[in-house]
Amino acid sequence: MALLGGGLALVLVAGLALVIGVATRGSQLPEAGTGRDVPPPATTTETTQPNQPTERIQPTGPTEPPSPTATSSAEGVPPSPSTTPPGLQEPSPTPVHLLARNPLVTDEQVALSPRTCQLPIWSDTPAAAEAYFRAAATCLDRSWGSALAHFALPFSPPELRFPQGSRTYPTSCGRKDVEVAAAFYCDGVIYLPFAGLQTDFYDNQPAVHLSLMAHEYGHHVQQLAGILPESTDREVRAGPSTPAGLRYNRRMELQAQCFAGIFFRAHAGRGSISNEMLLEAETDQGRRGDWSGQSRDHGTPQHYQSWWQRGAERGSPADCNTYAAPAGDVS
Repeated sequence: MALLGGGLALVLVAGLALVIGVATRGSQLPEAGTGRDVPPPATTTETTQPNQPTERIQPTGPTEPPSPTATSSAEGVPPSPSTTPPGLQEPSPTPVHLLARNPLVTDEQVALSPRTCQLPIWSDTPAAAEAYFRAAATCLDRSWGSALAHFALPFSPPELRFPQGSRTYPTSCGRKDVEVAAAFYCDGVIYLPFAGLQTDFYDNQPAVHLSLMAHEYGHHVQQLAGILPESTDREVRAGPSTPAGLRYNRRMELQAQCFAGIFFRAHAGRGSISNEMLLEAETDQGRRGDWSGQSRDHGTPQHYQSWWQRGAERGSPADCNTYAAPAGDVS
């Protein structure tokens, strides 16, 4: 699988280890010494219901045409020759409004390159949290910017906002409640209210907060690729509260989970993100998702965790193709 962003990997060829710019599907995680919201977790030692933040089948809606061929720009993969006549500008990248056949999730040989992410020391204060998230955004920009460029998809960094004060906060998609949405993404903006971090429960656990941000950033990646607007359009046409509409929402949320896991895989064991942080984040995912009696729009806690694990174990956006997954894997 090609490594986006210029990382090096070891590949066994006829028993010899060669340092090249690609990695095989057998690459392993380092050994250990995880508008759209993230559901807050249970906050007691008892099994409690957390508050809230889509077969192989073709989704309901228009049949997707074959996806266009993406121009490769990853290291070790030469770009296709330009067909633009001399004197004319190359066309700007545009989103591709496809789901299961979106170019971002169709090439199993492409993975995010291993990188080092340097983050400040976490402290449970609003100012320290903002500094931490802004530094993390730089790492997320670098990784996902390379991935989107590889598939000739557009990239621009999201805006970050840090609502303070009461438990409700304004967004361009309406007011949100931290008891329902610990963090939120809408129209190119990631909202990270300090109250949603539940630092009284998560005392000095930056891995949990980093995973929450990586999930919301996953929605930004979906937006840039064209997946989020297409999925939302189909959800609205099906009816957001109908079984079909809820399936679209679950596929979208679980894909963002998988994207978050991919980010951790690419950075764990390097810089500020340790292997222990990866395991800590992964464990927390099982505390989130749809609990009994809640709207089935994010996926069960088991699937909320398993899709995060899938990204962390495999590392390719193609492994996050929830829109091609059987219905039983996105319930």
